[in-house]
Amino acid sequence: MSNATLNRFYALHFLFPFILAALAIVHMITLHKHGSGNPLGLDASVDRLPIAPYFLFKDAVTAVLFVLVAIALVSFAPN
Repeated sequence: MSNATLNRFYALHFLFPFILAALAIVHMITLHKHGSGNPLGLDASVDRLPIAPYFLFKDAVTAVLFVLVAIALVSFAPN
């Protein structure tokens, strides 16, 4: 393997979590704006409920716990 191949490999592995995080944020914004029953945002005469704060809080807590566990594993057991 050449140096260029390794650089591309590590660059993609560095950027991939940020891309996934951005997609998750866009997904949550889309669900919050249009509702889960109308993902395309088509205008209909149906009343929609906003996303419950419980689900946003639950997802935020899960994400924070996942990041903390990942940081602990990387910090205390890197091998």
